[in-house]
Amino acid sequence: KILQEPSASRAPLEQSYSLFKKQDDLIGATLSCCLIIDTFQILWDDFHKMDPWIERLEYLLEHLPEKTPSNVEAQITSAMLAGYVYRRRGHPNLKLWEARAEAMIHKASDPFLRIMLAQNLFSPTIWANSLAKANLLLERIRPALTNNTASSLCTIWLYASEVCYHWNNAETDKAVEAANHALKLANKTGIHILDTLIHYHVGIANLAAGRTE
Repeated sequence: KILQEPSASRAPLEQSYSLFKKQDDLIGATLSCCLIIDTFQILWDDFHKMDPWIERLEYLLEHLPEKTPSNVEAQITSAMLAGYVYRRRGHPNLKLWEARAEAMIHKASDPFLRIMLAQNLFSPTIWANSLAKANLLLERIRPALTNNTASSLCTIWLYASEVCYHWNNAETDKAVEAANHALKLANKTGIHILDTLIHYHVGIANLAAGRTE
């Protein structure tokens, strides 16, 4: 439901957080915080409102047991990386969460989590025009997004990110090729959640190259 209705999901998640807190259920409260942060990413909302949830999550992390289930660890890493990417770019802990995220991409069982982690590692390299860094990152995480434990959605995301990388690097033909691969796989699998993003990036690539037909 979060993917389809991120804004409408926020209030129930806030209620869940309050309920878990009253019951001293730290894992439940932590996961509620993580999912609330996810809603801001999906909706591309006012990220300032993310601040109190980052602070609540940081507080909870200080009280969680040292060993947590791997799926919980993946959710925490994704949420904390998002918090630091969108709200605390200059914080020294950002590097720590980036390193954890890159390791977690190879471990997370949820394909959506793999994509969230990858996106929040990749986007800042593009924003900073660090194209060499972006390319190296894509190569390092490629196995996690294309191996037999990855879903087709992960592979489509990888192609979409290659489109973005190539048009920023003025490699229009490669951008078009990656877009074609992505859309072909989307049509084959029926996974069209990234179609708009792919068309947007390949459209920019063609316009930047003066291709208007």
